[in-house]
Amino acid sequence: MYKYGHWISKEKIDPEESFGFVYLIRCVITGRSYIGKKQFYSYRKKKKDKETDWKTYTSSSSELNQDIKNWKKNNFEFHIIKICKTRAGLVYAEANLQHKMDVLTASDKNGRLFYNKQIGAIRFIPKEFL
Repeated sequence: MYKYGHWISKEKIDPEESFGFVYLIRCVITGRSYIGKKQFYSYRKKKKDKETDWKTYTSSSSELNQDIKNWKKNNFEFHIIKICKTRAGLVYAEANLQHKMDVLTASDKNGRLFYNKQIGAIRFIPKEFL
């Protein structure tokens, strides 16, 4: 296992050789998770500009970030689950995994299993699952 900031990865990461990664954040208190993606670098005019905050990044989900603030970071697991070499590969890998894990509708007796509220920047949770 490799550790990068709060992230844990089974693979060694070279940000210079990859575009970004798909991750899973899991709350150990509730069991709820979030699947997202993060780039290693920002780009300007199709050229690598500067390194992002990927080592400290938590999520774009305001609900998840509020829970991290309330329950502290040590109550969350931060896993890098897929390293991607291209932007297209990263976008596809995130959406593919979100669909396979049924992040918009998966639930149990305690409620929704995922913090995710959209896939591919499109919010389309069916009304019967709200």
